[in-house]
Order: sequence, then C-alpha cells, then structure tokens
Amino acid sequence: MSKIDPAPEKFVRPKAFYDLWQEQEGIPIYKVFHVENLKDVKLGEWDRLGCRGAFVNLADPHITTAAILEIPPGRETKPAKHLFEALIYGISGRGRTTVSSPDFPEVSVAWGTNSLFSPPLNT
Repeated sequence: MSKIDPAPEKFVRPKAFYDLWQEQEGIPIYKVFHVENLKDVKLGEWDRLGCRGAFVNLADPHITTAAILEIPPGRETKPAKHLFEALIYGISGRGRTTVSSPDFPEVSVAWGTNSLFSPPLNT
C-alpha cells in the first residue's frame, strides 16, 4: 500500500511563453495601467530590431501590449514578421514602412506624427 503525502507541494503556475519571450528581448518591460506620455518611457537597446525600445503591458499583457520603438532620423529597423495583429502608431516624426509577403507585391506606407496603420498578418 502506498502512503499519501498529507501536504503536497503548492502548484506554482509557470510563466507564460509570451512573458518569457519579452524577458529574453532585453528591453525594459513596464506593467502599468496608464502611461501619461509615451515619449517619457525609458527605452533600452533592442538588438533584434536594431533600435531602442520598450514594452508597455497595459493591464493584461495578453490583451493589450505596446512595443515602443525609437528610430533615429535616416535609420531603419531590422525586418520583423508580424504573426499577430498589430497597430502601429507614429508618436512623432515621419517615415516609411515596407510591408512584404511572398504571395503579394511589396507595399510602402508613409507615416507621420499621429499616423495609425496595421500591417496584415504574416507580413
């Protein structure tokens, strides 16, 4: 007959893969409910995209997450593939984003201060 442990260890939920991924990116992560001014968020070097950036997780990071990027004038980020829905908002400045996919011709989107656009999934 086996003996049952009267006090089993308490279950500790492991971190979600998304949280682990954010931590691996090496940039600041802010878990807040409000950001007064996105220009005031402290950024870190984001090697994967070749620019400065930070994550802002509003309330629940699996529902509302922002990635803030700072792209110096005349520079560009490294390409990134969007496997998820994303809205891109220009806080200030102006630039051009190129969206590409193997099945469709390349499209460039010009943006400026207060511009908002969304690249299609898997581009």
